Formats: sequence, structure tokens, C-alpha cells
Amino acid sequence: MSRLNNRVDGFNQTGGILAQRVSGLEATTADIKAQREKLELRIESMTARLYSQFNAMDTMVAQLSNTSSWLESTLSSLPGVVKKSAK
Repeated sequence: MSRLNNRVDGFNQTGGILAQRVSGLEATTADIKAQREKLELRIESMTARLYSQFNAMDTMVAQLSNTSSWLESTLSSLPGVVKKSAK
């Protein structure tokens, strides 16, 4: 019984194997939590950047579409321009 107690004491005592394992796992959990928070910030930043880029592209496409319509109407009103009929 004393041999069993000696072996168990190594696990149970303060600073023993179990305490070291628990503190190691708690440190790992804290590290994962910090990494997760950093990742969430990166995702938010990337989302904001992509929305900004999309809105800029959408505005540019609208402007180009307006320019295309203006050019088409202007060029079609020039004398001597023959319109091709759509088939």
C-alpha cells in the first residue's frame, strides 16, 4: 500500500504530473483563444476590404455602362452611320 501511495503522490501533489498537465492544457487553451481572436479580427478586416472593393467595382461598372450608352447614342446619331440590323 505504501508503494501505491508513493506512486499516487507523484500525480496528486502540488506541482505533480496532473498539475503540470492541467497548467499545460490551460496555457494551450489560452493560446488558442488568442489565435481565434486574432483570426476574427483578420476576417472582419478582410470582409470590410472586400466590401469596399466590390462597391468600388460596382460603381465603376455603372459608370462604364453609362458611358457605353452615351457613346452608342452619340455615335448612332452621326450622319452616314449605317446601323446593322440584329438577326
